[in-house]
This record gives sequence, C-alpha cells and structure tokens, in this order.
Amino acid sequence: MALNVGKLKDLIDAGTFRKSDIIASSGISKGTLENVLKGLDPKVSTVEAIAAAVGVPVSFFFDEDDALPAGTVRTEGDFSPASLNGNVTNNVGAAAVLKDKIKSLEALLAEKERTIRILLSQVETPIK
Repeated sequence: MALNVGKLKDLIDAGTFRKSDIIASSGISKGTLENVLKGLDPKVSTVEAIAAAVGVPVSFFFDEDDALPAGTVRTEGDFSPASLNGNVTNNVGAAAVLKDKIKSLEALLAEKERTIRILLSQVETPIK
C-alpha cells in the first residue's frame, strides 16, 4: 500500500503545520520532506518521524480516506507555536488546533507507554 501523501499536503495546506515545523519536530531534512511530498518512497523511520511530529499514527498516512484527523480545523493562516507568541485570543481557530494537537500527542504517548509496559512484561516473564 502506497503512502497517501495527500494527507500530509492537506495538513500543510490547511495551515495546521508548516513545513519548517515538521522538519524541526521530526528531525528530518528539508530535502527529505520535499521528496516525501513529491511522492518518493520514504523510509519507514521517516514516516514514523513525520507522524510523530504531526501527532497522528503512522497508519493515518496509509489510509485511503482523504479526511484529516478528527478535530483538525481547515483554516487559513499560520498557527505554528512560533507565530502565536502566546496570543491565541485573536485566533480562536488556533486554540482549537493546538488543543487537538495536544490530544493527539497525549493519545500517542499513552499508546507508547502501553507498548513499553507490554515489552517490559515480556522481559520480566521469560518465554519458554
């Protein structure tokens, strides 16, 4: 199944994330992000890094559905943390986007913690 690059483009076009924010949060290079956006086949680690940066599961980018994650607000403007400068009162949409981002990150963190607990239980209980 091919990567649904349109979903990443939608997140950028909707103003939810800027390319520079994704690059900074994911640790990938600008060239790598541009290659992904061009539809070139990325490494799994690249897709994982991008998914973590935008707060969605990796599977989101392989779903044929073109819908953005639940709660994502399609709006114009720059809602990156750097652009807000603590002034969310002028942009009600920005507050909603940031709250959704926080919820997504909390869900991702909970899933990772659950995975760690499962792995630790396997280490503590030797497999016969």
